[in-house]
Amino acid sequence: EEIKQELLLEEQAMIDEFENLLQFEEECLNSVVGLNTSDQVVCPVCNRHYLTITSCFTLCQCGLYINTKSQGMS
Repeated sequence: EEIKQELLLEEQAMIDEFENLLQFEEECLNSVVGLNTSDQVVCPVCNRHYLTITSCFTLCQCGLYINTKSQGMS
């Protein structure tokens, strides 16, 4: 049971580190392309990441993907 608990804690630490790395990479990419995070929308599904919105789709790192082109949305 103790080993199982240690493995779960290690797994959670790895997940947290991965999410922090993704957030850092997103911030770096946004700074390179000139996006200002104050203009971005937080994902309503995960409440952690900013949505990427284009004329054709809306997506999030959590897996949310909405094809706005084929649905006639604007």
